[in-house]
Amino acid sequence: MESKYHKRISLDQLKLNDIARLEELIKKLGYSSTDYKFNHYGTHNIELIVTNQELHRDMKTIRRTKYHKGK
Repeated sequence: MESKYHKRISLDQLKLNDIARLEELIKKLGYSSTDYKFNHYGTHNIELIVTNQELHRDMKTIRRTKYHKGK
């Protein structure tokens, strides 16, 4: 039996426009709608279900980067 890759990322802290921006970024990176899914629970609870291991690795890399505003 083949195991399906399945990771959950909570997006509860993001605003709706940030979630829309995240989805556009995922599309620009070349991932298709079969690689991820957004689940909405009520009005404020949302999670990203990632079914592509490479996408999950890219998400982890992006989250680890630190942003420092220049002078």
